[in-house]
Amino acid sequence: ERFGDRALRWKAEALSLIVPWLVDERGRPSVKIELPADETTVVEALLTIGMQQSARIRQMLDHDGKRVDWLSFHYLNKAWLQALGDPFAIDIPRTGIGQPRPVPPKATLDGDPPKNAVLVGKRVYLRPQEPEDFQIVASLARRETETFFDIGRYLPSSMAFTSRLDNQQKPTWPAVVWFAVCLRETDEILGVVGLLNIDYQHRFAETGSFFHRPEFRGDGYGSEAKHLLLEWTFEVLGLHMVQSWVSFSNTRSAAALRKQGYSEAGRMVWAYSHNGTLDSFVLFDLLATEWRAMPREEWSASAMT
Repeated sequence: ERFGDRALRWKAEALSLIVPWLVDERGRPSVKIELPADETTVVEALLTIGMQQSARIRQMLDHDGKRVDWLSFHYLNKAWLQALGDPFAIDIPRTGIGQPRPVPPKATLDGDPPKNAVLVGKRVYLRPQEPEDFQIVASLARRETETFFDIGRYLPSSMAFTSRLDNQQKPTWPAVVWFAVCLRETDEILGVVGLLNIDYQHRFAETGSFFHRPEFRGDGYGSEAKHLLLEWTFEVLGLHMVQSWVSFSNTRSAAALRKQGYSEAGRMVWAYSHNGTLDSFVLFDLLATEWRAMPREEWSASAMT
């Protein structure tokens, strides 16, 4: 703030020199620049040197009480483009119709809620993770049959989960919060939903989810759990918006996000190496106002798939 517009001009000039040097001279595959949309001087400079806007996350930032979009730009190496092709020209794979479904209404409880439940839905509930969960999850991960993940199947250890839980429960504002998703009928753990990279100043986070039991995928359990998470995120934690990143190959998760009300916000190209090439993520965002405006009604059998 001290230097005002001059600081933005200096930033624009510095990036105009550094980005081409890193890619065209030093040979990096790409350079990504992220910045607020209201830094128009810098945005114009990035476009002038040939950077491409890859994503726009709506209202992600709070600047003096005004919500501002977050932008991402990429500068790609021409030799790598010739070898791998243009990642912006690749169509994002899709499954499903891509239409949002209603939010399931609040569940009616007969008697006491499940033990340690934070939020309760018709079929599932969310509770804090417990150390006993991790041996179960680690065992289920070693029996995983799906291979659609960004870099293949994960093999987490119960010790790693325990360390993550210890960090989450420290007496500070956690950057990551995970909940166990449990079946109301039996209390068995089905998977997890949570928030990553929570920013309490700008009031945004990234949502994540994973169901460890394949037999409960594709029947709406994940979306029911996600809407419980969104209720906690927007109505309890008070965040303004959320985002989510999904690898191009993970069409199932992308379809679920669209059903849950998320909108496509762009792509993060050449984000990681996999199978001899560089793969990309598709980005999604969802505003609290959009989620609150979604209709509430019971799901039909077809809506659960």
